[in-house]
Amino acid sequence: MTIGGSPKKLAQDVAEGYQQCTQATLRQYSPPDLKILLFHLNFVLREVRGKPVSANDMEALKEK
Repeated sequence: MTIGGSPKKLAQDVAEGYQQCTQATLRQYSPPDLKILLFHLNFVLREVRGKPVSANDMEALKEK
């Protein structure tokens, strides 16, 4: 089964906690799809880590 929609959007949903990556959900994807998903997960991870966050903003610190 291919990734429905945008792989980057799926990676963002995983990062924000809206989508879970379990063995059962990952089993439905082919190895090339998993490579694409891994690329986008790493991309989103770099975006999140690169955001400057104020030390007083507790909500942003939790998100990061």
